[in-house]
Amino acid sequence: MSGFWASWNYSRHGRCLRFSFLVISVLLVLQCEGVGKEHFHSFQKTYNTTTSFTVTPSQNGCPLKTTVYYPVAGGSFSPIYFIGGFGGVQPAETYSELLSKIASNGYVVMGIDRFSLSGDLENELWTRPSERTLQVDKSSERFACQIQWLRKNIDTVPELHGTLHSPNWNKTTLMCHSKGCDVILKILENNIAQVADMAKAAIYLDPFSIHSRKAPKVKVRIPSFSYLSALSEKFPTCCIKGFGYRRFYDLMPCVKVKMDVQGFGHCDLLDYKYWELCHKIGFCVTTNDTRLEEYKNFLQKEVTSFLSWTLDGVTEVKKYLTDPKYIPFPLLDLAYNETKCE
Repeated sequence: MSGFWASWNYSRHGRCLRFSFLVISVLLVLQCEGVGKEHFHSFQKTYNTTTSFTVTPSQNGCPLKTTVYYPVAGGSFSPIYFIGGFGGVQPAETYSELLSKIASNGYVVMGIDRFSLSGDLENELWTRPSERTLQVDKSSERFACQIQWLRKNIDTVPELHGTLHSPNWNKTTLMCHSKGCDVILKILENNIAQVADMAKAAIYLDPFSIHSRKAPKVKVRIPSFSYLSALSEKFPTCCIKGFGYRRFYDLMPCVKVKMDVQGFGHCDLLDYKYWELCHKIGFCVTTNDTRLEEYKNFLQKEVTSFLSWTLDGVTEVKKYLTDPKYIPFPLLDLAYNETKCE
């Protein structure tokens, strides 16, 4: 998404294509239902049913709209903050299947959106480049403020009463897709709203960031997983080499993994109807629709294995991220560094 977008950013055709894609994505009626998951690890407790609710600026007084996915069964779950593509313009609900699968492993996943169906969307699309740069920086501040708002207020949301006990904030993860990772990188780099101080891990899925090219190494010492679906770098390019997962891997200072998986593309982690839209218009290179469920199961396995290994100390699952024998798809790249984050 993001790499292709960067290539066409100021052409008339590119702007029309982006505007059409975003308007269709945001205006569709969205509904998230809980889904089950396979038991990948016998040691790990899983929850077959998840549910979700949404907090909005108008109803809850928060800075940004957020959709929260969590297991129906009660518990104290580790929190994951998620920012989607286009710097958070891609709604979290378009990733509901994947986020629900991750939540079913015992996490509360909070997908933060940049817009809430307001006039800001059209204004943002047609601003001059210099104005857009300023707005992206301001957007990072808004996301950071929403992260802190959720930490302070999530326990008070009526939908969670009697279900979600206080999240385990000592295991807070920042996760992103595509240009949403640009936002996360800036938050970590500048410790906006002290979010970097609370972060314990970072997960970059098909990351893309022009800013990353000249960014200094991240000072906050947290484990990180930098992941690429190889078709994301095929034309029409949605991740540009030098601005993606390799660069994010290099910027992180301690325990880290980078992985490039063949056969899948930038949109393949989206819910089916949004994958289909991307597939039909050729916005990014995608696989066919016969392996999408398998791919999402694989991704949630990799994400939760990484967190189990680095935050929970479950070393048995490290092999799912570091040993090709335990990774079900062919790889173009796999590397890891176990320098301690202490």
